[in-house]
Amino acid sequence: MRRFGVAVVACAAAGSVALTAHGGGTSARRLPLHSLRSETPHLVAIVEGRGRYRLARVAPLTSRTTRTSAWKIGAPWGWVISPGGRSVAVAACRHKCSSFALRFGSVATLHWEPGTVPLDAGFYAGLWPRPDRLYALVGGDTTLALDTVDPRTRRIVAREPLAGQLMQIARSADTLVVLAGTFNTIAPARLLVVDSDGTVRSLTVPRILAGTHYDTKSQDLIGTTNLPGLAVDPTSGTAYLIDPSGLVASVDLANLSVAYHQLGSDSLLTRIAGWLTPPAEAKGTNGSTLSAQWLGKGLIAVAGTQGTVTAQVDSYRPSGLRIVDTRNWSVRMLDQRADSFMIADGLLVTTGTRSSYGDSARVHGEGLAAYGPRGSLRWRLKGLGQQIYLVWAYRSLALVDAKGTPRLIDLESGRVMRESSPPGLLLGPGSPTAPGSY
Repeated sequence: MRRFGVAVVACAAAGSVALTAHGGGTSARRLPLHSLRSETPHLVAIVEGRGRYRLARVAPLTSRTTRTSAWKIGAPWGWVISPGGRSVAVAACRHKCSSFALRFGSVATLHWEPGTVPLDAGFYAGLWPRPDRLYALVGGDTTLALDTVDPRTRRIVAREPLAGQLMQIARSADTLVVLAGTFNTIAPARLLVVDSDGTVRSLTVPRILAGTHYDTKSQDLIGTTNLPGLAVDPTSGTAYLIDPSGLVASVDLANLSVAYHQLGSDSLLTRIAGWLTPPAEAKGTNGSTLSAQWLGKGLIAVAGTQGTVTAQVDSYRPSGLRIVDTRNWSVRMLDQRADSFMIADGLLVTTGTRSSYGDSARVHGEGLAAYGPRGSLRWRLKGLGQQIYLVWAYRSLALVDAKGTPRLIDLESGRVMRESSPPGLLLGPGSPTAPGSY
């Protein structure tokens, strides 16, 4: 579930964490690192209080709430910004998330407008290309559909069922690109492209496999997974599917033509043949999951997790953060400890977790790390807990969630700030915004 508000005060003392600063540089190609910007005239957020959520205006430099809406809504699952940034549509779950509805709010007044749009399923992402049309991608564990909403009349005017289940989403300002899979199947990847007029186009990428499969006939829960990373270059209109084997498919979103490329010797993970057939007595999930994000200037950041399962131990480790250069399909490792990342202004912020489960559970967190445009490690922050979730980065601030406790990080120093109730900023045209966000 995506969480947009936070309820716990982040008050970690400076002495409660270990911070290691690093200098130095590298001659590698400079990374274009820019955090998402607000698409609204004022920086807005959703904040939580006593289990209810409000629309709020936020001071950009401090991330402090300066004004909030009077009305409250249920737990938000996603949002999308209107053309011109004057309104926001928030998908909130109701009645213990047994139902969902779109609520509309004014960015200028912070008032929730009357009327809702009931949704049949959970909200994944949305496009709002013109005042009278909003497209909502909705679904459940095994279902997927595109709802066409008229925001003015608060009505769903069309619904198009989509085959498959959601695996990954990447977006530009006016397009959603969806990696869709089939339940309990590893099969050639299928992309759905949702255009700004609501048209849905699809293609199969034969040489890239995607999905998860469990042997239902076995008494042990035997599983295999392969999840490629998905990134979109909004300038060229190209989508990239990056397989854990090191094979990349570039898709021209204008005509859906596909070209394949093999990454350099530093392949992302072990070859796919090494784990496609799990050990005979395995239980759990063998295989790899990747997330990817377009940085700009031909560069893609890729990270993920690799699982290795035997009859005795289930182990999961970071596959590392790598930078893919689409000009020559070379790869360089940036952080071997990372399984997730987010982009800040001038920094790549990473975290990772190693875990094994057998007779006892062992979990080791790598803390937070920040890398500069040349790939040099600026600082590493430890002591935040075993698992950290990256929520957002904006200018010199970042919000992370450590064991359910939100912590606001000063990215210049790499230290925890004493900030209460950090808000869930609405950055970019809509959710999801980036790997690991919300």
